[in-house]
Amino acid sequence: MTLLTTLRGRLFALLAVLGAVTAAAVAGATYFSVRAEADALFDYQLRQTALSLRDQGRIAGDEAAALADPGLDYVVQIWSLQGLQLYSSRPRGLTEPLPGRAVLGFSNLRLGGQDWRVFGAATPLRVVQVAQPLAVRQRLA
Repeated sequence: MTLLTTLRGRLFALLAVLGAVTAAAVAGATYFSVRAEADALFDYQLRQTALSLRDQGRIAGDEAAALADPGLDYVVQIWSLQGLQLYSSRPRGLTEPLPGRAVLGFSNLRLGGQDWRVFGAATPLRVVQVAQPLAVRQRLA
């Protein structure tokens, strides 16, 4: 007598399949939930970086060197309201700068063949944009 011909065997097989489906559904829901939380955390980090730079005066040489660290995966651009670029960083391999027109708040753009998440903030004195490649965010998440 095989296992699936008895009522006990069929019930066990059904419960095993239901358990596997439930475990897969919970794993998928957990993955997407944690991914959304990681995206929110990365967005918060972009926002805080931009907000920390919006009220400073001119970027000093040592501050510019810290922002230009090739280990950072951010691009920072700061303009005066007259359109004068006060500071711009570029990671290795990126030949084109962020667009000269900042979208305030969060946006996505394609730059240098990859997708970027950008946060723009404006004050009465300047406009700050901070961007990070989406590939870096996905790898870190």
